[in-house]
Amino acid sequence: AVPMLPALRNPVLLAHALATLDIISKGRIILGVSVGPVRDYIQRQFRACGVPPQEKAGRLSECIEIMRRLWSETTIDYDGRYYKLDGVGILPHPAQKPGIPIWIAADRNDNGFKRVARLGDGWHAYRLTPEELAEGWRKVQALAREAGRDPDALALSVRWPLSILDAPGDGSQPFIGTVEQIGESLRRYQALGVAHVVFEPPIMAGIDAALATLNRFAREVRGEFA
Repeated sequence: AVPMLPALRNPVLLAHALATLDIISKGRIILGVSVGPVRDYIQRQFRACGVPPQEKAGRLSECIEIMRRLWSETTIDYDGRYYKLDGVGILPHPAQKPGIPIWIAADRNDNGFKRVARLGDGWHAYRLTPEELAEGWRKVQALAREAGRDPDALALSVRWPLSILDAPGDGSQPFIGTVEQIGESLRRYQALGVAHVVFEPPIMAGIDAALATLNRFAREVRGEFA
């Protein structure tokens, strides 16, 4: 459920591995990607992999372009700033045609929104309220139109922690509360066009607690939205 950081990986090997997983899963892969948060441990990861942190946005964009072409073409040439390929191809291609959908995680900033609009199959938003999400989604769709893309073809997803309580929550987070509160939050996001919600169960409380939360959600909430 955590977006991948393609800039830390070789795009050819990554495209090959993901295509294989897509075949094994019978076309069920959705790839979430991110530039990566500005945190010390992330910066250390980039330096450890020999990637200057200031290159991560450019490498992400080039990686997406390369993978898309590798998934649909026999061989490709690519002359980018960070990656150069000469007659490279992979097999097998993904089960999904023309390739695996790529959702791009982006904060509420113009550079992230432009990346989603230009390169993404969807926007993966992180912990945005319905009001914040609606504002950002309007910007993404407008930028997609400017880029000559169909904004209605983009998927909209959001990620939040999930905790089901027996007593009403305080409303500070949309998916921490009773079954009724969580259902109401889902309906609000659904009305905005959200097709996918990625939940973070309470994993810090232990795997049993996380699985119990997901099982309860499946039993008591999911049916209305399946």
